[in-house]
Amino acid sequence: MAKKKRTTEEAPRRQTRKEILLATRQRERDRKFLLLGGVATGVALLLVVIGAVYSFLVVPARLVVSVNGTDITVQDFRNRYRYERQLALNRYESMRFLQQQFAGQVNLLNEIQVLQTALSDEFTMGVRVKSTMIEDLLIAEAAREAGLSVSNTELDELLDAEVASRYSKYTAAQATATITAREAAASEQAADAGNDAAGTAPEEEAIDVISEEELSQGTAGLAEELDDTNGLTLDEYRQILEYRLLREMVRSHVSEDNVETTEPRIRARHLLIAFEAQPGGNESDAAGRTQEEALALAESLIARLELGESFDYLVDLYSDDPTAEFNQGDLGWFAQGRMVPAFEEAAFALAVNETSAPVETEFGYHLIQVTDSDPDAPISADALESAIDEYFRNWLVEQQAAANIEERGLVSDQIPVGATKEAEEFRNSLSVQSS
Repeated sequence: MAKKKRTTEEAPRRQTRKEILLATRQRERDRKFLLLGGVATGVALLLVVIGAVYSFLVVPARLVVSVNGTDITVQDFRNRYRYERQLALNRYESMRFLQQQFAGQVNLLNEIQVLQTALSDEFTMGVRVKSTMIEDLLIAEAAREAGLSVSNTELDELLDAEVASRYSKYTAAQATATITAREAAASEQAADAGNDAAGTAPEEEAIDVISEEELSQGTAGLAEELDDTNGLTLDEYRQILEYRLLREMVRSHVSEDNVETTEPRIRARHLLIAFEAQPGGNESDAAGRTQEEALALAESLIARLELGESFDYLVDLYSDDPTAEFNQGDLGWFAQGRMVPAFEEAAFALAVNETSAPVETEFGYHLIQVTDSDPDAPISADALESAIDEYFRNWLVEQQAAANIEERGLVSDQIPVGATKEAEEFRNSLSVQSS
């Protein structure tokens, strides 16, 4: 029987004292390294958390400006900045389209330039937005003092109208107002043209009223869009709409008794005697006439008028105004500020049917005759709007000067992330348009 081969196992070698000491030191170094690494990682994470808290909680809560104790935070400012920039961009595109399509009928170049400037520079846009927010608070304060307010019903109607417009439909309130306006217009037309004209009225556009379901869906969609685009909640957007309505209410309120709605206006005609030395004169019409000769001729014509000669007849014979051929010197109705100063001063000093002495202007010598006068002529709609706008702007300046306004920080540090890139992209788009 064969014997089993015995196997021997080597006993593990015992470490020397030096090896044990080295191993112990290595373990200690590894432990310290892990400990330090953990501390470093913890500190890094802490810094990230602190940075996030600072960026998302501390910075947004910092003040941009305080207006009579009412604060505007960085978050408020940034949300409004995004909203106002998008509004300006939409308006800019609309203005450009109108200018391109109706260049001969409208001139919107000044407004387009203003919008370009704001959209091209984030700092300019930021200053513009902050100024608007300050004005909103001052206007709201003035509205409270005057007892003016916007009801929730008014805000609901405004918001519903915006949603309905997205469906190209009407709200119930709009439909009622439109029907009422159409009926009034039809009645007026029938009264002017006779009852038999009622059957020839043009077909009117159908009034499509938005449903409650569409209104609910549209409102939810608007809220989502506001949040995605501007970071605004629906309540914050309602606040902006309230400020917009209050601005119109206060504008009307403060200007109501402070802006003239009428103005003195006269109707006049003139006879022009030009002379060559006059810079604005027409040398061909002056016929080599000197200033002394022109004055002498004008004075002789006054004498002929006093003897009873017709003003129209003398205009036909002697006036150097090239338009006299068509209007017999009639300048129509005009108010102060429409004519050159010397002419205007003389004209408004005349009574009806009175003729002036020769009045010198850059065009020559004028004989002016006032044919009619209205001391309380209503100001045109455009002129009235301009006057109200000017008064309201001055009123806002006064309110800001009297208010306690404390601005904090720099606009450049408060604008939203990405604002600089947006402005750069807009500038690049302008370069492409001009090339």
